[in-house]
Amino acid sequence: MTLATELVHDYRFALRHIWNNYFWRDEERRDFHALGSFNQLKAPLFRALVGDPLGHTPTSATEIFGDKFILTPSENGRTIRPFDVDIGNNRQYERMSGLYQKEETRMVLLDCYDWLEVGYWDLHYYLVRIDRFEKKPELVGCKAVVEVIDVDVLWDG
Repeated sequence: MTLATELVHDYRFALRHIWNNYFWRDEERRDFHALGSFNQLKAPLFRALVGDPLGHTPTSATEIFGDKFILTPSENGRTIRPFDVDIGNNRQYERMSGLYQKEETRMVLLDCYDWLEVGYWDLHYYLVRIDRFEKKPELVGCKAVVEVIDVDVLWDG
């Protein structure tokens, strides 16, 4: 596996800069129409900043991240700190308290995340899909939000 954290951070910083300085700055563009236009920029930006340097070929023109982008505790850590799980798949999150061994969890990176969809973005979070969670197997397939500082991104290409 290849450590891709730095490339993903570059992509995250680029998203944050473009949104905050060219969309959010204009009060009349702080809406879901502008968000839709912005979202169309994400896939080509992802390919240029993350996919191409890794030699990753997306499976579709709109793909961002996906099954080959796996989270692991940062700095060779062994545990993942508490994170928030979207229990009903409707942006209603429940906190998973405790420390989880990296061997008992597998999280696939889906996107960068901010709590405010059309607000000023920090993008301090990753949106992930839980592929394995031994302590709570009923959460497999759920989306979750993990703090960026807690994890590294690995590319399994």
